[in-house]
Amino acid sequence: MPTGNREVRDRNLLFGVIAVQMHFIEPADLARAAAVFVTDQSRDLGGVLEDLKLIRPEDHRLIDALLARKLDDHQGDASATL
Repeated sequence: MPTGNREVRDRNLLFGVIAVQMHFIEPADLARAAAVFVTDQSRDLGGVLEDLKLIRPEDHRLIDALLARKLDDHQGDASATL
């Protein structure tokens, strides 16, 4: 689990990048969700995307799994994958 602000930011950014790259959302959807996320960081970006009905719960889980794989490949450093 990320502990610092930078880690949280990078992890959420990576989630959004994966979601766009895998065609779950459009770049405009990511921008919309990011605008919500920066004002309310009580949820992760995936949760915001889900709340906005831009992804389904199963999409969220799949993107999380892909994110975990990327993080494993880079010793947990999300910024190294960006």
